[in-house]
Amino acid sequence: MSAANQIEPLIVIPDAGPLIMLAYADSLDLLHAADAEVWIIDMVRHEVTCNKTPTSERIGQWIDTRADRIVTTEVFESYRDRPGSTDVLTDKANLGELAAQEFMISQATSASSRTIIFLFEVHRIARTGFVLPDRCTIVSTRAWSRFLERIGQIESARSVERHAVRNGRAFSQLRFTSDGHVAESAASYSTSATSATDGDAAVASTQPRHRATAMNDLNRITPPANRRGPATVEILRLIVELDEVRPRVSRTLLIRASSPLSTLHTAIQQAMPWQDSHLHEFEKDGVRFGPDWYLDENPELTLESERKQLGTLFRRGSESLRYLYDFGDGWSHTVRLDARLPPDISLRRPQCIDGESRCPPEDVGGVPGYSRFLEIMSDPTDDEHDDIKAWAGGEFDPAHFDSVAVEKRMALWFTSRRGRAGAAAPI
Repeated sequence: MSAANQIEPLIVIPDAGPLIMLAYADSLDLLHAADAEVWIIDMVRHEVTCNKTPTSERIGQWIDTRADRIVTTEVFESYRDRPGSTDVLTDKANLGELAAQEFMISQATSASSRTIIFLFEVHRIARTGFVLPDRCTIVSTRAWSRFLERIGQIESARSVERHAVRNGRAFSQLRFTSDGHVAESAASYSTSATSATDGDAAVASTQPRHRATAMNDLNRITPPANRRGPATVEILRLIVELDEVRPRVSRTLLIRASSPLSTLHTAIQQAMPWQDSHLHEFEKDGVRFGPDWYLDENPELTLESERKQLGTLFRRGSESLRYLYDFGDGWSHTVRLDARLPPDISLRRPQCIDGESRCPPEDVGGVPGYSRFLEIMSDPTDDEHDDIKAWAGGEFDPAHFDSVAVEKRMALWFTSRRGRAGAAAPI
């Protein structure tokens, strides 16, 4: 390696999110905008290309022609060589993080002084407790695009994000044909231009805040003053249903009326469960709600705060709201108020008391991708069956729901205060 390459920063992609987001924005080449080499973790390449969609095919082609290197890891080699084995880790999210950590460790022991930028969709990795070498840094896709805007490589970072959100939502409406391909071409959801108002979408994540707003964050995780104590706050029974998915996926939650939308977000994530690694928004009666950090950075958006209490929201208007998770896969949930129950001082956190069916795998491709996934999993003669089964971590029963496991997970999450932003929200 030349001396120049030792000095120039290296961009490593240990997360599928940036590739998907930039593909939706027709901007994958932004990864090379700073004249840095781009390396892709092998586990990421597998995850992002294992499904047949216009997006995955576009990303796969870009990786094959534009990525400077595919980083090989023992984690992925073990995963690939022993599909379906019960004595190896099978949680896809954990495997991706382990592959990323394996590469980080290799760099920590390397004699190279090269700066390495790990590009994630959001700063989710910051919550995992990974050891990061001194010459390495973690950057979100949003921070990267804003850096490129500051150095004059792109005109508007916000337009890139809006383009991605718009195309991601459009893709979630595509349907798969019997052979597993999307009927429409990639061009059918690609947009050549995005107006200033098209992308005013509420996005949410667990991104760390800037130091200047640390005091605001401290205030936000402090329960607001409430004249009514726990003994006088009614309990809401909410039914959360994943739209357009069959078999029906639903969860029945108990949550105090004084809880804000941010706590409902965390409760849904844990009850489904999702991995809380993508963006989200709420919408009720035409009003959209997002996290305060996004409001601070984008004051021009017509967006309300997620600090709004559920009791206030359900006091007027309709008795349902929409929760959208992952603008790429487009998982839309209908949250319906099923009953108002008397106050219960023993309910100190949200609870999941009932449910139906298993949650789809993360990053499966939305409703159409999940439908195709179930077809492949139910047909051992399908050419893709073994690969998809390995990707899913083994057998997958869509009708399975373990209420005990869900409630244990929620209890652990909401009672632990060790760095978990969702757990710190007032309930």
